[in-house]
Amino acid sequence: MKISLEQISRMKLSIDPESVNIYIDNGDDQDPTHICYWQMDEWEEDSEVIISSLNAVDLFYRDKFELLERLGYEIEEADNELQFNYQELEEVNIIDLKKWTDEEVLSALIDENCGGIIGYVHADHIDRIVGKLNEI
Repeated sequence: MKISLEQISRMKLSIDPESVNIYIDNGDDQDPTHICYWQMDEWEEDSEVIISSLNAVDLFYRDKFELLERLGYEIEEADNELQFNYQELEEVNIIDLKKWTDEEVLSALIDENCGGIIGYVHADHIDRIVGKLNEI
């Protein structure tokens, strides 16, 4: 099964006393797409299942791509087009952007789910932005 970056951004983890479930949230009007699921009965029958489920939870937080690859999912290549509206930059602005990021005047904000750049912050403001993000 192929999974898109957009689907990866909607991956969720549910843990309760009876089960561990990693799934893609498809919204209220559709059933979720289950990536992996374990019930307590499985843990009682084979204790090695506990290790598998804990490894999956760990990878869910550390590296969703590796989790999906280990489970045999294929990740669709992203289009080269941006998935959001943007202002086209003139050549001089692109050169300035590269220069400013190389000189650490600007820092990129990276989406932790898909690894894409979602914005830039000037170095003078990065501490304040990071502080606010850490409060969330």
